[in-house]
Amino acid sequence: MSVDVDRTVNICNNLHDAWSFPLQIGLALYLLYTQVNYAFLSGLAITIILIPVNKWISTRIATATQKMMKQKDERISCAGELLAHIRTVKMYSWDKLFTQRLNKRRELEVKHLATRKYLDAWCVYFWATTPTLFSLFTFSIFAIMGHSLDAATVFTCVALFNTLISPLNSLPWVINGMIDSVISSRRLHNYLSTPEHCSSELTISSDIVKDDFNRNTETIYDPTTVIIRNLCCSWSSTSTVEPQIILRDISLQLQKGLFIAIVGEVGSGKSSLLNSIIGEMSVISGSINSCGSIAYVPQVVLYDLEMA
Repeated sequence: MSVDVDRTVNICNNLHDAWSFPLQIGLALYLLYTQVNYAFLSGLAITIILIPVNKWISTRIATATQKMMKQKDERISCAGELLAHIRTVKMYSWDKLFTQRLNKRRELEVKHLATRKYLDAWCVYFWATTPTLFSLFTFSIFAIMGHSLDAATVFTCVALFNTLISPLNSLPWVINGMIDSVISSRRLHNYLSTPEHCSSELTISSDIVKDDFNRNTETIYDPTTVIIRNLCCSWSSTSTVEPQIILRDISLQLQKGLFIAIVGEVGSGKSSLLNSIIGEMSVISGSINSCGSIAYVPQVVLYDLEMA
């Protein structure tokens, strides 16, 4: 998030560069017109031809940046999970497994990063060669038109060409910076717009509970009963991301005073079920109804051995 904030802040400088650089280029072109008349249009034509090329490259850069940031988020999440449970990982000798997971995400991130850097290089190359092509075509057309190139005209035009170099070379970086700022601002907007998890208490009538779950029994449930109906949950609550369903079609009823053990393999969803009850997961379909207060005690390592 700190990287996204920094890029969003930089949009202020990029916006001023976005209007000042074209102004500098326009003034330099006008002064060139006073020196070589319409011969400067040949160089301007080369610049206009390169604009769609750089636009296409900028679009590809934006796509590569979005993919890279997505893989970066997954890598950071995986690394955070590893560091949070490093003792368990070492205890079960899962070092290679988590290393492979991190390396896989890092390789995808580097792949998109390399694509972006190659596109950046081409973008800078086209804009950096524009002043050279501009001067070459301008002087050539000016000579073909029958004008003589004297020292005053050449040195004045060379000075104006040098004036064009700075804004022309900086403009692609400004464009890329604005693209990064827009992408980062969208990511911040999606993060800040994510709805909060609210676990509201709901009073459930024993008659409703009997009707929904146990039509053939006469059991009257305590008001603190937890009732889950056809629940499907995911960890992601962002609307722009396709949710990955962790719990699917879960129906469960818990009564006060009962000791219940949830048994299953590693990664089967035991902790996810508990987190869904306390409202820490995003409900896709179904419902969770509970009354009273619920206390949750997370898993804690029972022993801590240090090797001497």
